[in-house]
Amino acid sequence: MALSTAFFWALAVHRYSELETRWGPFSTNFGRTAFGAPAFLAVSLGASLLGVGAWDQVRSENVLWLSGSVIGSYVLGDALFLVSARSIGVTSALAIASCYPFWAALAAAWYMGQELTPSKTLGMVLVVLGTVTVILSGRTPGPRAPRAGFAGVLIAVVVSLGWALNSFCTAQGAQGISLWDASLIRMVAGLLGNSLIITLLGHRFLPRA
Repeated sequence: MALSTAFFWALAVHRYSELETRWGPFSTNFGRTAFGAPAFLAVSLGASLLGVGAWDQVRSENVLWLSGSVIGSYVLGDALFLVSARSIGVTSALAIASCYPFWAALAAAWYMGQELTPSKTLGMVLVVLGTVTVILSGRTPGPRAPRAGFAGVLIAVVVSLGWALNSFCTAQGAQGISLWDASLIRMVAGLLGNSLIITLLGHRFLPRA
């Protein structure tokens, strides 16, 4: 299941990049949550009917933590990733942003008291380095713009922090509730957050077509 997740994420990243070049990062992210929220609502209702989930288990702290995870992912991290990918390319942006497990592990160790044993640290380093190596191995050379590239690198670092915030907040907010309900809360929060940003920035929503 984890490998399948990585496969579909890889497909999605390239599709998002194509949409971003036409409609911009925030409109693209709005489209993601506009489709995702109704889909997870249907799944959550179905799970409740089957006795897998129960809305009375959702507490205010679940909503707050999961909403924070959306700020780090859909609203902030993913949108900035698309901006960085436009500047330095998808492969380079993804390689830099893939450092987010470092920040997530440090936050878990500091806030949740989870011990970073030598074996866990070594495993995390190998996973991150392996991911970066595989991503960069498929990069093709092309013209570079130094200033745009430097800004793209900095944005990719911010993306890694946003993704780490997403991982940490999701782990906190999903406690005690079903994964379907947790995903629905995140999608609804992402839909509201992206809609607010698009409205404030004066951008247009993703066209119906």
